[in-house]
Amino acid sequence: NGVGKGARRNIAVEVEFAPVISVPRPRLGQALQYDMDLVCHVEAYPPPALSWIKDDVVLSNNQHYSISHFATADEFTDTTLRVITIEKRQYGNYSCKAANKLGSSQQWVDLFETVIPVCPPACGQARYSSAASVTTSNALILLVALFFFFK
Repeated sequence: NGVGKGARRNIAVEVEFAPVISVPRPRLGQALQYDMDLVCHVEAYPPPALSWIKDDVVLSNNQHYSISHFATADEFTDTTLRVITIEKRQYGNYSCKAANKLGSSQQWVDLFETVIPVCPPACGQARYSSAASVTTSNALILLVALFFFFK
């Protein structure tokens, strides 16, 4: 175009935004004495601080709960709360909270009691007491034996 040498510059743009949370399964049922995973998908930049809350108490890793975070990209994080060997008092509403310098967001997951265990994560083993356990394959063999016995 006759004006002179062209100039070129690459510029990186980072868009910062407050957390947005989605919950794939807002209601989850599980039987007593089994585990259940509660999941939140979080989108935010900069990456947020994540927490799980029940009855106004911030939860932490212990014998009842296991919390994990998995960053899938700069702005995407999945957080999972595993409720371990569910007791009656652990049923109810759980809150997944995400906060960064631009704001915060919160979503809820309701954990309710069922009679039959839900798989996954309860497929591996049924725990009836600390002294005895029944594996899924042993339970299947028992069911087949009972079927032929009462036939």
